Amino acid sequence: MANTTKNMQYSSTIICSQLPVAKWYEYLDKPTLADAILDRIIPKAHRIELKGKSRRKNLNQLS
Repeated sequence: MANTTKNMQYSSTIICSQLPVAKWYEYLDKPTLADAILDRIIPKAHRIELKGKSRRKNLNQLS
């Protein structure tokens, strides 16, 4: 965790998740861990939340 925090000060970091941020607490099942992670990545984050139907279904039909 310390390395990630240090690297985020000097370079870009991309974190992708299919799990909405609000569900991280439930998924990790440890509120302290979820707080630690979110406290480090959220303050300077640019969040992009995609909405709509999955395009995977369309891509599979092309194969």
